[in-house]
This record gives sequence, C-alpha cells and structure tokens, in this order.
Amino acid sequence: MLSPTSPLYLDHPYAEPSANADDEARRAQVGLAFYPPKQVYGLDPGGTLATTPDREATATGTEATVWRQTTTSVKDLEFLLLPRLTGIAERAWSPAASGERDGYRGRLAAQSVAWRHHNWTWFASTPVDWLSHPSGDEEA
Repeated sequence: MLSPTSPLYLDHPYAEPSANADDEARRAQVGLAFYPPKQVYGLDPGGTLATTPDREATATGTEATVWRQTTTSVKDLEFLLLPRLTGIAERAWSPAASGERDGYRGRLAAQSVAWRHHNWTWFASTPVDWLSHPSGDEEA
C-alpha cells in the first residue's frame, strides 16, 4: 500500500484560489495552516517504487489520509476531500505518462454533476471550468 505523506495528507490547504467566495471563507477555516499548500494531481504514487523490478506486483493500492482537527461538519470534510480524491484515484490507477492536466480538468468538471446531485460540498478551484457542467441534467 502506497501512502506518500506529503501529497496525500488531505488536510493541506488548497494551492490555488477558489472561483467561489464561500469556498474562500471555508478554505480559511479548514485544513492545517502550518502545512504548505499542495496539489495532488502531479502525484506519481508509484514513483517511490521506481527501483523495484516488479513495480505493479509490489503495490496493491494507494491511500490518502485526512485529520479532522479543523473540521466541524461533514460539509467541512467533503470540502477537504473533493475534488482531491478524484485526482488521487486517477493518478493512482493510471499510467504515470497519462498525467495530462488539461484533459483532467474537463473530466473533473464532469464529476461536479454528481456532487451537485448529492448536495456535496467541494472546492471549486479556479483552473477548472466548473460551469461547463452546470447541472445534473448532463451526462458525466
């Protein structure tokens, strides 16, 4: 099980600003401020196994951790997890060479349809065009 501590501790502050004023207020309240801001999509979880001859057979998965010292609700927890878990899942189960950000941003925006449908809270980072998928009526 791979668990690189730095990028996979999900209570790091978000690295980029939000497109949403409410997110900015929540961003100031949740997460541990003494951690440096992190982006998880650049992660290569298998990079630590680069010298292992049978890398795929060695790793059985990737885990991420979140500490709840600064959360007071499920909405706070959702905010720390989304959209980060989507990026971690894609990076953990995709070949390292497929880490192309522009295509990922479109796939990430499509996920927001389901998040809205379930009334989940997520961090709407500015590099993603969230409005390209404004409602649950579109296919994800």
